[in-house]
This record gives sequence, C-alpha cells and structure tokens, in this order.
Amino acid sequence: ALAAHPEALLLDEPFSALDASARESLGDLLVDLQRTSEVPFLHVTHDIGEAVRIGTDLIVVDGGRVVQIGHPSDVARRPASAAVARAVGTENLLTGIIRRNLPEEGYSEVDLGGTLVDTILLPVPEGGRVALALRAEDILLAGEAIRGTSARNLLPGTVQDVNQRGATVELTVETPVPIRVIVTPAARRELRLATGARVFLLIKANAFHRLI
Repeated sequence: ALAAHPEALLLDEPFSALDASARESLGDLLVDLQRTSEVPFLHVTHDIGEAVRIGTDLIVVDGGRVVQIGHPSDVARRPASAAVARAVGTENLLTGIIRRNLPEEGYSEVDLGGTLVDTILLPVPEGGRVALALRAEDILLAGEAIRGTSARNLLPGTVQDVNQRGATVELTVETPVPIRVIVTPAARRELRLATGARVFLLIKANAFHRLI
C-alpha cells in the first residue's frame, strides 16, 4: 500500500484477528511506518487502549457524526458527552443535582440520588442538573475509613457484584448509587472483596468530569 505513495492510508480494524503479542508488535510497526513514510494513517478501532497507544489524534464518531476530536489520552480522560464517554469505555455515567457551590473552597456538592459527592467547582447553578463521568480506575478502594487524605470523597458502600476481567477485577459497589471500581486480583484477595463486603471508596473531586 505504501509503495504506491498514497496521500493517506485507511486501516480498518487491522488488529481484529490478532493475539495480544501480535497486536503490540504490529502497533509498534505502524507507528514507525507512519513516522518514516510521513503518510497520514486513518486507523479505525473500537479499542480505546489501542487508540491511546498508537494514535496522535482521536476522532470519535457516533451515529455518523464527529462528536469529539483531540489527543487520545485527553479524550479518554475528558469525554465531552455521554456518547463519547461510552465510546471510550468510561464505566460510571452519573446524573445529579447541584446542592451547593463553594467558589471560595473550589468545589461543588452534588447529590447523585442518595449519594452526596464533592466535585470540582461546576458552572451550574444550585438546584441545576448535571451529568458526570467517573472512570473506574480513578477510584481507590479501602477496607476501612481512611482519613487525612486529599480525596474529598470517602464513600461507604457494599460490594454488589464481582467480575474477573482478564488481569483486572471489576466491582459494583452500592453507595447507594451503584459505582463501578477496577482493582487488581491481588487487591481483591488481600481486601477479601466478595459480594456483601463493606468497603470505602476514595475519590478525588477532580475525578468527576462534567459531560455536556
């Protein structure tokens, strides 16, 4: 394809039939080829990890429309809408009501429907509705109430579901709002995480991202 000196190269899910090691080596090869050939590569994928690893720019398409463009890691961490959040695999999409804005303290207090959380200061009036995204990997989990940290939120909860997903474990914790958390198998074993276990979630205010 490159021998023909194209103006651009379209790669439609080129890794779909490959195992993990082949995906990694081919990804490295594509990055090198793009750099040396100076030909733009348009790489189509549904794997956000793949996009972040090899892409320089990420275009998210939903329903035939471009809904966000940016650096892959920026889009993954700061999706602009619920559609983008779903596309990049954000595990927690939440809606709530602004209870208080505290500009002098730099945060807002949001009621997620029974779970009160502090977020970064949001440009939404008190009483207004807000949609928030929260990545499962941005949450710390503890077996006891840990004080004296920079995390604004210490939420008690009960483990409702435990799922092994390859090298990670995904938990659903009722706070009472269900929140999904990702931990390692070692953490699951050491904290004795099972259905019914009482846990505490530590979440920084800036881990919550407002969706448009």
